[in-house]
Amino acid sequence: MNLKYPRFRISVDRGGTFTDFVGDVTFEDGTTHWKTLKLLSCDPQHYPDAPSEGIRRIMRCYIPDVVPARGLIENEYLDEVRMGTTVATNALLEHNGERSVMVLTEGFADILDIRDQARPSIFALHIKKNPVLAECTVEAKERVRIISLKEARSTIPWPKEWIKCGESYIVDVVRPLEKDDLRQKLQKAY
Repeated sequence: MNLKYPRFRISVDRGGTFTDFVGDVTFEDGTTHWKTLKLLSCDPQHYPDAPSEGIRRIMRCYIPDVVPARGLIENEYLDEVRMGTTVATNALLEHNGERSVMVLTEGFADILDIRDQARPSIFALHIKKNPVLAECTVEAKERVRIISLKEARSTIPWPKEWIKCGESYIVDVVRPLEKDDLRQKLQKAY
């Protein structure tokens, strides 16, 4: 087993108190190790940023000669970082974070208001809806669709730019984003 140059895929969940990490470490011979870690989300006496520190610590377990104890982390061996944050989710749900704007595809601006029409009592005359997460919605002139690679090969004419989405799917850009239009709408919302 070659422990010197593995590949890393690291998942991070940054919470209000702790930040959790799962490292998927793959070696050249195909074997995989899992490394978990938990750090305080804020510990300025020991590190400036919990997500970066956790990534550094996991990588240093396997390649300490390549990853420095401080400073920037080279991403030569880092294939993927996935980061979720319950801090942002909670701020949205509790409406106590920064003001937010939701950007949705043109024609779908009311999707969060319409929702799925589910309600606790289908015969209730006075329906109380929970507030929508974002205070403002902006519509983007664009359209994409996710389709299977098999379907894409048989139905989409070549050459067309595809964006790979996992191993079996692609993002088909049906209508490219009109960036100037979106920029103006976001500036107006701000």
